Amino acid sequence: MEQIDLFQRAWSVFGEPVSPDTLARLSAYQDMLVAWNRKVNLISRNDADRIVTRHLLPSAGLARAFVFPPNCRVMDLGAGAGLPGIPLKLVRPDLRLILSESKRKKVHFLRRAVQELALQDVEIAEGRVEEILPLPDLVDVVVSRAVTDVSTLVQWSRRWLRSPGGQLVAVKGADAQVEVDTLTSCAAELDICRWEIMPYNPFPDIAPLSGTALVMVERGPLSEATDWD
Repeated sequence: MEQIDLFQRAWSVFGEPVSPDTLARLSAYQDMLVAWNRKVNLISRNDADRIVTRHLLPSAGLARAFVFPPNCRVMDLGAGAGLPGIPLKLVRPDLRLILSESKRKKVHFLRRAVQELALQDVEIAEGRVEEILPLPDLVDVVVSRAVTDVSTLVQWSRRWLRSPGGQLVAVKGADAQVEVDTLTSCAAELDICRWEIMPYNPFPDIAPLSGTALVMVERGPLSEATDWD
């Protein structure tokens, strides 16, 4: 089975077909990752034959694990090759996406990907976190995959996340619980009011994720903490 067919098969579990246009863009993005990875370190070379199961599905799956409000502003912090931001945008074209990346070669790739995939409402913020100028408008959600520990992500995100109510959604590995425990001890200092960790495995039959968790953190005064709905 072709890789991109795996994406359609996995997504069909939710009862929603993937449009031919979306599949074509996902396929084109996959081809770009393979071609560019020969000269720019975008993904592991071992992943060239499993991009859908290792990268596209785990990224797009965020749209199933987390409720993104319609037309909300989303920042992919440390986007790298555009993961998870670009696959997420392809399955949720209403999202207004900002891709944040510091490495120039990866920024060049992101610009080409946005252009060749004809993505609308996508901005690229180039530079290190501390160097990026404040955005004209704050964002509703910051997403991140395999960048740094959760406490650091919260610190970085504070410049752009609206408060109260802005949320960080991070895909994490085996150390997720330890990172959340650390986060708990400094919640007031970080201006966060609630947080949750849950297993993340949206497509267990086709793209199983072992030891992967989703950490969700909401900005706001700790005194206003409520249970997560």
